[in-house]
Amino acid sequence: MNTPDFGGAVTDCASLAAYNGNNLCDNAVYGPKCCASCARQNDCVDSNDADVIAKLKEGFHFDFGAKDCASLLTYNGGSLCNDPEYKPYCCATCKALLPSAPPPSPPPSASPSPPPSAAPSPPPSLAPSPPPSVATTQPTVTDPPATDPPPASPSPPPSPAPSPPLTEVETTVTLTATADGTLDEDAVVQTLADDLGVDPERITLVPSFDGTLDEGAEANVTVVVKVEDDAEAEAVEKELNALGDGEKTDAFGDSFKVTAVAEVVVTAPAPSPPPAETQTCDCEDANKSDDCASTCDAIVAAVGLVGGALIAVIAVPIVVVGLIGLLVLYCCCCKGDSKQPTPTAEVEMPAAQPTESHV
Repeated sequence: MNTPDFGGAVTDCASLAAYNGNNLCDNAVYGPKCCASCARQNDCVDSNDADVIAKLKEGFHFDFGAKDCASLLTYNGGSLCNDPEYKPYCCATCKALLPSAPPPSPPPSASPSPPPSAAPSPPPSLAPSPPPSVATTQPTVTDPPATDPPPASPSPPPSPAPSPPLTEVETTVTLTATADGTLDEDAVVQTLADDLGVDPERITLVPSFDGTLDEGAEANVTVVVKVEDDAEAEAVEKELNALGDGEKTDAFGDSFKVTAVAEVVVTAPAPSPPPAETQTCDCEDANKSDDCASTCDAIVAAVGLVGGALIAVIAVPIVVVGLIGLLVLYCCCCKGDSKQPTPTAEVEMPAAQPTESHV
């Protein structure tokens, strides 16, 4: 069955029922040839599974999930059930999707068959309906949540510069207990720091007792103060001497009285040794030292030894190869001489004498 492709391909009776709005089923030439299919179409029944699958495979719907009539109810929102090209194949099923749709109109009365010589009327030129758009679900790509970059690790603090050497100012103070009491070293250090104008960390007390004295007892306390320069050392020395003048009576607490202050000793830091001079050795200098001369001789000997070893490494293979070549050449010459033929001396044989026959 071959018909012009005006409303879809017509390959069998099932496609004839769907072709261009059933007009071929009403045609006097084609309708009678597919009477059963056209009647089934008018009765609104589903085609057999083979016809449905064959129709769906003509396009791309079968690959996207339209496998049978039941799948047309959910495929792409049921759009194929509204498509006149596919609806006749699944009429009963699609009718369940649209219950309010009016029933199909009854088939018109068939016109009498024209004589055999009459040409069949061509189908009206109706533009075929475009295939429904297939909504393809694209996966939604979500950007990963923005994350803040990790905080940069703090740079290590610069190493502190080495502190300069400090001068020590030292004296020994003699204390007499005016009442039973205990020496509070932290309080004494803070008082002395305020009087001397230095940091408490630079003051060290070395008492000669366990810190507790009975009334009238005496004990010594060594005071060591570290300062940075000579001017500060002089100021501290003056303040320490003032302890023995009775001006600083409360420096060591209310229970102790300063009765004597030893001579203040100022100890300056040892000077830093000068950097060692780097001695250079010039082998070309005629007045070089003995150590330099020995070093130069050792260098020359080492260079000569290394140079001789390199020469030996290079020369020995060359000599060996040369000797092998000479040996090969000599052997070839000897073999050539031995293959020459040795001349043989020709010996003249006396001519045969005729013999006389005696009768």
